Parts: sequence; C-alpha cells; structure tokens
Amino acid sequence: MAIQERSLFNETPRNAGEVPVNHPSSYIRTLIAEEVIKFGRAIMFGSDPSKFAKILAGSGKKFLGVSGLSYEATGLNTVDANSGTVGQYAAKDMLGFVDEAFVSVFVEEAVGPTDPVRVRIAQEAKTSGYQEVSSTPTEFVGATVPAIADATYDLDIDIDGGGINQLAFALVNTDDWDAVAAAIQAALQTATGNPDTVVISGGKILVTSQSTGSGSTVAVTAGTAGSGGGDLLDYIDNNVANMTTTIETAVPGSDDPSAVKEPGNFATTAEVGKTALVKGVSFVGQASAAGLVIVKLEPPFITIDD
Repeated sequence: MAIQERSLFNETPRNAGEVPVNHPSSYIRTLIAEEVIKFGRAIMFGSDPSKFAKILAGSGKKFLGVSGLSYEATGLNTVDANSGTVGQYAAKDMLGFVDEAFVSVFVEEAVGPTDPVRVRIAQEAKTSGYQEVSSTPTEFVGATVPAIADATYDLDIDIDGGGINQLAFALVNTDDWDAVAAAIQAALQTATGNPDTVVISGGKILVTSQSTGSGSTVAVTAGTAGSGGGDLLDYIDNNVANMTTTIETAVPGSDDPSAVKEPGNFATTAEVGKTALVKGVSFVGQASAAGLVIVKLEPPFITIDD
C-alpha cells in the first residue's frame, strides 16, 4: 500500500466522508447500502457480506470502515438536522466506503489526537417526562418535619396527557417531607395504575412519569378534590414558615435526549453497552464539540464493546 505524504495533508475537514488528499483508488471499496447511511459514519457488513453494508450498530459487531462522500448518492445534498452534516446514501445506493486512508468523520463530542477512538453502537436511551415543585427561601428537605396539620390534602397531576388525577392523601403532623412525597406517590399510583414516582430530590418535589419518550409528560396543578385540608401547595404557602412554592416548567420525555448520539457516530467516551473501542483508527485532527474531524484508518481493525 502507498503511504500518504503528510505535507500534502490538510487537517481541516470540509465535508463528512471526504478524503482530504488523493490516494490510490484501492483504498475505496464498494458495497450496496442496506439502509440510509450518512456520510462519514462507521459501517459494518450487512445481511449479505458480499453485497451489503449498514451502519455499525449492536454488540459483537466488527468495524468495516467509513462511509465516504459520493456525488452519486441519492441524498448528496440532504442536511441532517441533528448533526448538521450533509449527504447520505439511500437504501440500495451503491456505497463507497473508506477502509485505509485519512477521512473526515462525524464525532458527537470533543476529541483530540491522543484520545481513543470509539463508535456509538446503540441509540441513547429514551427519557421520562417530569415536573418539579420548588420552594423559597427554604427548600424541601426529605428528613425535615414541616408539622403539617393532620388532614387530607389535595393535588392534581396529569400523567402522559391522560387527564387530571384529583389526588387526595392523608397527612399527619409528624410526617417529614419524604413521607409527604410518599403519600402523594401512593395516591398517584392508585389513580394511574402505573409506577409513576414522587420523591424529594435536589430540594424539590419531583414528579416523574413511568413512561419514556416524547409522549411522556407530567402536569402538576393546584388540588381540586375538595378535601378538608385543601390544596397542599396553598397550605404550605400560608402555613409553613419560610416556604413559598412554585410549580416549575414541565420537562417532557425525549426519544433521543441529545438529538445527536446515534449509531455510527465516532466518539471517545466509553458508555457500557452503547459504544465500542476501535483499534486501527486514530484521530488526527481535533474537535472542541460535536462536528467533523479527520481520522486515520490503518487496518486490521479490532472492535471491542465497552
């Protein structure tokens, strides 16, 4: 194999999948894309290794190379909204991939020349929707006993847009805030039939949906069940010293929390079950955040799941 002359090399990447210097065409190989494959991503053999390639994903897989930039690709000018990179192969496109050369790849985090090279092999996990209730100037502390009067109190909570649950729960004046949260949780789980949670966390009352993904939501509002103690938050505001509550802005769940971390991306941070170390690949340039960087491919490759 010919050795590339470093004096000809420009460390500034221009496009994902681009080879920044001329090199023998034997470094570029072709297969058929078995699925949509963005330029500058790690790939592996597909269902038929003699014909197909696909994004490197799943445990126990082997790194094959990097999807190269092709002016014949169906999605040549397609812009990926998450990463900002341009260009992708459609399923059944002839795929050009690089297995020995310098090539521009997409990294999902900051990397440098001395960092180990990893590839994401699993999508980042979905998250649950949640909402918090804070208090000032005194925060909610689990072991603190606020001496709430013995009574049944109310709080309304909607989980996943399923409708308002008018919760009613009995409290006694020896309950600490952990016990108050547990009482709300028990009432909520009875109402929804699901293991939604209510806990004291970070000085706040944290209500979390048991579901995950973009449909996972929580909406806390003043209690309306009409129990003797009335709305719990109103009671706290008017009867517990140095505590004024605020229902914070709800945070919905996400299908892809980062909107960037997806299989085939390059990275350096190890995440058990989600990344794999690839030997035979090294970062040449550096990136201060997610973006493009140049790597050097020197087979044979060894892929080790984190």
